[in-house]
Amino acid sequence: MNENDLYNELVRLGMNKILASDLATRFYHNEITIKDSEIVKLELQGFVRDEISIVKGEIKSLKIEFDSKLKLNNWMIGIALASQDAIGILVSLFFYVLNKL
Repeated sequence: MNENDLYNELVRLGMNKILASDLATRFYHNEITIKDSEIVKLELQGFVRDEISIVKGEIKSLKIEFDSKLKLNNWMIGIALASQDAIGILVSLFFYVLNKL
């Protein structure tokens, strides 16, 4: 992994470009301090919190979509079963009338 790869990865994770460039350069030249690692930790914690919020929102919207489709499918199945019952009743009624004739 070279300095540019590290820079790109830090930026991809949501770090400020100037800070990522500085950290990548110092890391590549073995000049990272404890303070630098604390800065990275804070930057990445913010990124992780943001990503968790985004994922939670997407999960909620998928749940709502799934629930609405499930309700629609249950309604359609109910109609199909009711129709099937109605046809069965009509056929029974038809044969009942035929037997009475």
